[in-house]
Amino acid sequence: MLEEFKKTDEEIVMLTIQDSSYFTEIVRRYEKPLSRYICRLGYFEITDVEDILQDTFLKIYKNLHGYNSDLKFSSWVYRITHNVTIDFLRKKTIRPEGNYSAVDESFLQRLASEFSTDDNILNKEMSTYISQAIYSLKDKYRDPIILYFFEDKSYEEISDVLKIPQNTVATRLSRAKSQLKELLDSKQIYE
Repeated sequence: MLEEFKKTDEEIVMLTIQDSSYFTEIVRRYEKPLSRYICRLGYFEITDVEDILQDTFLKIYKNLHGYNSDLKFSSWVYRITHNVTIDFLRKKTIRPEGNYSAVDESFLQRLASEFSTDDNILNKEMSTYISQAIYSLKDKYRDPIILYFFEDKSYEEISDVLKIPQNTVATRLSRAKSQLKELLDSKQIYE
């Protein structure tokens, strides 16, 4: 089964439709990134994340025949994950703050470059505050920020995941960045 590692997601989907044993490769590829994404969308117990992930993979498997190959498979998977997670949160009737995921050096560099800080790096010790600032944003701004910065998704992919036009993605990211810059400037976290 080593040859599956070399196949594209779309090729694995076609193989899975013919032979369900290939679905394990989809799970292997997406289990960790989707778990992280779920945690960033809301604060969950480990068992909740596992339940959401299980429901997500079940939905992916059941709907593989309906996958539109015009879309990136990863965007389609993230959209399903997003919807399953939001449904789970709605059942809880509130959307708790996201899980403050660790902010690594590459994230800090990318955030600094987005805010045109002339190669200044955001103070690494402020990563908790940065996470809190992100999760203080409204959902419509937080979700694109999480997908863009943490999940490294393009505007097109974010559009596919959130089912909003690319122009709306651009607008929401711009507004979110402005709000984040204000929050970060108010704490003077630039060195």
